[in-house]
Amino acid sequence: MALRYTAERDGDVLFVSVTGSDEGIHEVRQYVLDIIKTAFDKGVQRILCDETAIATRLDTLETFEIGTFIAKQLPPSFRIAILYDPASLFDFRFFESIVVNRGIQMRIFTDQGAAKNWLAEGENPNMP
Repeated sequence: MALRYTAERDGDVLFVSVTGSDEGIHEVRQYVLDIIKTAFDKGVQRILCDETAIATRLDTLETFEIGTFIAKQLPPSFRIAILYDPASLFDFRFFESIVVNRGIQMRIFTDQGAAKNWLAEGENPNMP
């Protein structure tokens, strides 16, 4: 089952809801590129991804590769919050460390309210 997602702008945030499971690293890369393009098209730089309903087959090396890929693709002005299921076998904390250590504003959360509050902090990063 492939990844499926919807993306809707609400104010200055792009809300992404993802379901399914990835078919490997290439599908995850394409998902990342699609979300970045959607954010640019909708004129926002704050993204909340609800990934609580996904399953992934990525191993540790692929997780590292996706983290470095994201860090190369995202402008540092973007602010990304990811909701995850703590029962997931995917190592979201490792993933978060990879991305953050490369200068990207990203955090993972289990609580949507906390994710929204974090996205709202700081200056408004949205494009003119």
